[in-house]
Amino acid sequence: MEKKSKITPRSLSFKQILARVISYIGKKFSSSPPDMLMYMGPSIRSCCYSIGKDRLDEFKRIYGDGNYYHNTHGKIYIDLPALIRRQARDMGICRGHIYD
Repeated sequence: MEKKSKITPRSLSFKQILARVISYIGKKFSSSPPDMLMYMGPSIRSCCYSIGKDRLDEFKRIYGDGNYYHNTHGKIYIDLPALIRRQARDMGICRGHIYD
């Protein structure tokens, strides 16, 4: 019996997931990132998503420093939509084509 590897969403970074989605859409619709529109639905926001320092270190290792997190009253909060918008722009989707 052939053994297949299993990839779960947890094992992929947001960057890898977004890259795969953009690549798939590009092939499926013969489109390139500057021509794509991106709509983001409801999601957890920075007001509600607190993480520990070890998790922040992991985010920084993968995504670098940026404006996708802040420290308030000793707690660290992540803004996932901000991180996704930044990644989308880095992959070539125009700022004016990202709707949140």
